[in-house]
Amino acid sequence: PIYFLRTTILYDTLMQMGRWFGYRQGYDDLFLIWMDPQIQKWYRHISTAIDELRADLRHMHINKLAPKDFGIRIKDHEQALMITAKNKMRNAKPVEFTLSFSNKTIETAYLHSSKEVNEDNIKILKAKLKFFDQPEKYKKGYVWESIKGEDIASIISSLQFPINNLEFYKSNDDKHEPLVSFIRSNKIEQLNDWIVSIPSGDSTKEVELIDKSNIVIKPRIRQFEDNKSKTILEVNRRRVGNISDEQVGLTEEQIEQVKTAWKSVDPEKSVPGAAYRSSQFRKPILTISFIEPGNEKNKSSNNEKNRHSLDTTSLEVNLLLAISLSFPTYENSEAERVIYR
Repeated sequence: PIYFLRTTILYDTLMQMGRWFGYRQGYDDLFLIWMDPQIQKWYRHISTAIDELRADLRHMHINKLAPKDFGIRIKDHEQALMITAKNKMRNAKPVEFTLSFSNKTIETAYLHSSKEVNEDNIKILKAKLKFFDQPEKYKKGYVWESIKGEDIASIISSLQFPINNLEFYKSNDDKHEPLVSFIRSNKIEQLNDWIVSIPSGDSTKEVELIDKSNIVIKPRIRQFEDNKSKTILEVNRRRVGNISDEQVGLTEEQIEQVKTAWKSVDPEKSVPGAAYRSSQFRKPILTISFIEPGNEKNKSSNNEKNRHSLDTTSLEVNLLLAISLSFPTYENSEAERVIYR
């Protein structure tokens, strides 16, 4: 086994250390590696940056462009890491690049294990919901229609989620929140009116959404991966919501239209969430999920993912809050800016 303890803030040095992990196919089963959770986050960030760099190089090759015509970019890390030493980056410049959320769903698949943090999140959410009009019943849950982007941004900004949820990144001083800024200030017509949806799950417990009211839902039951972290919980398969969440706001007729159109293209596969997001009638949706740790129904014990499920009986927290943002398809005329070098 390898106990990986040495740290560095430089991308290239950290990747050189990765040579210790072995690199030949067929040998990876010989290595057992332990490393600090913070270093794991850094490797995850660098891996994402390298994947994007490789994709850019392929794009450059296909278009027969030279590096001087194309501009090689590497995603910057605004908290701790540096791409390389400053004397090697003398010609590098920070550049803002646009990132689109069109036809995408992003979720907080990583949640704090702290009981206090989750209680604070729930308390904050309930305070926000008080200022909305009376919700409409939707199946077993509730929905609020015609919510302004400013209110959606306010909810997201006020909640606490681990930095592992990269799309929900915020700086330590909360002054730089790309996703929140995008939702608050974009001028995309399809993102003017939002739906807030709180679905009901399979739990036997009930949660009162608004104090002193009969507006209650049952939490969703979700399993968690055993990721060895004491502070961060990882939802099994990193999937918080359901496909049915993507249907909110559509009429039964519109849902059937989407299903028919999809089956004409691929009759063998079930309709994905992207098909509903592509509907011209779809609005952006903030789905708020109350999560109860436990064993999900209809999950086979032989499922590969379930072999490493976390024993939730040892958790001090029994109710968590997760959110999902579902963006409809829209013209990429304005998108969020991310810093690269």
